[in-house]
Amino acid sequence: MVDNKNILEGIIKFAGSSYYNEWKPYLLKLLRLSRSKRINRSPIDSISIQLAIAKTIMEAEQIIQAQQKEYKFQKDNPNIIFNMRLRHILKEIADGIAWRQLGFNRPLMRLLSQNKSPGYLKHEVSKEDDVAINKVTYGNQVIIHDITNIMRVGDLTVIDSKGYPNVLEIKSAGKKVWDADAYRNLLRKGGDLSNQASKVLEIDNALKTGVIKFGSKNAYIHYTDMPLYSNLDTVQNIITMCNEKGICGTFVDRMMYIRAFKVTAEIDSLELPFKLSKHWSDLSNLDTLYISNGEIYRNRISYVAYPFSEEIVLQLLSGEIILECYIDMIELKKRFEKSGWRIKFESNSKLRKKSNKTERSKLYSGKSLYNIDIDTKLFTISKDGFNMQIGAEHMGYILFDFLKPEIITDTASLIRELTEKTKSNNYITTSYLRERDIWI
Repeated sequence: MVDNKNILEGIIKFAGSSYYNEWKPYLLKLLRLSRSKRINRSPIDSISIQLAIAKTIMEAEQIIQAQQKEYKFQKDNPNIIFNMRLRHILKEIADGIAWRQLGFNRPLMRLLSQNKSPGYLKHEVSKEDDVAINKVTYGNQVIIHDITNIMRVGDLTVIDSKGYPNVLEIKSAGKKVWDADAYRNLLRKGGDLSNQASKVLEIDNALKTGVIKFGSKNAYIHYTDMPLYSNLDTVQNIITMCNEKGICGTFVDRMMYIRAFKVTAEIDSLELPFKLSKHWSDLSNLDTLYISNGEIYRNRISYVAYPFSEEIVLQLLSGEIILECYIDMIELKKRFEKSGWRIKFESNSKLRKKSNKTERSKLYSGKSLYNIDIDTKLFTISKDGFNMQIGAEHMGYILFDFLKPEIITDTASLIRELTEKTKSNNYITTSYLRERDIWI
């Protein structure tokens, strides 16, 4: 979890400001519209919401740039802080649209996020806008990448009437539109592909074949309708009580502690009801308010998709409410062992060595979507000779998305069964079809 008082102070200033209160009605309206099933089914209405988000982000960007130029040594300038917060909230709303339009398909979203940083809106009239509007007139759904945090490969995703997503790159101020087929033709003619173009082609190959290149191995995409269980009802109750009392926390299944507190409330103490030691793992939405490049952050479901009211969602996006989740890894280990799984944790020294091996930004700069050094293995679970590595993104299911830990062991059982059937030692990545029943 982020341990930075300056970040929290910035959040407190924003959440308690007249600036935030002035923007609240507009942001709540955007949230309601972006979460509407009717609007999400309509390509025209969906792109209209995205263009409104794009316009507001560009206005915020202009203020940030002007203020940074004038007050370059004043990092705590309120106008800079507030507009950065506004930009972040708007991008989160756009993330919700992207997750929804792509059916909460985690493998696909992970592919689309395999770049070092989110897109940036540079121009008052974006080069993607005209292309997006043109595609919509033919009945296609369109996602504008630069208004999101998570869509980092290509400029637009166009979803046809059959639900197939096609990633586009827009060149020459919208005069040239490149997709995977255009890049295949370029290769056949002996041309070279840029790193970004190679990634666009790799995504399309993965969608067509169900195979993702992962280092020297393949990862096969498997779609499963296995049951999923969540703690979201508990989270909602905690936040409701937090709004009444200023702070609320509770233990869940004797191994997890979930707490919410309101940054503008007068709270006597933030002391935890247990001793926080090295075997506790913890995360909060404070981690996501400024950081977006880690594996967990890029794979988490946007708060916009949570089945909560728009008012609660906005509190989480703005940082008005800090939502924390702590998990006792020793108790998690016992839980896995009860169901017949053995668990072996990575040593802290190995984790540090892995995380320092190469700068993360360099890992994303090549032509391949995946590099084996990007993921951090936290522990390994095993059963009857079968082993499965559990990485940061898997723990994110529990700590950020509040799914119950069974998602890890049930997935491992599924992969074990598939591995025995295929006699393959390649990776298998899963898309959970029932996530559509959990999220809005």
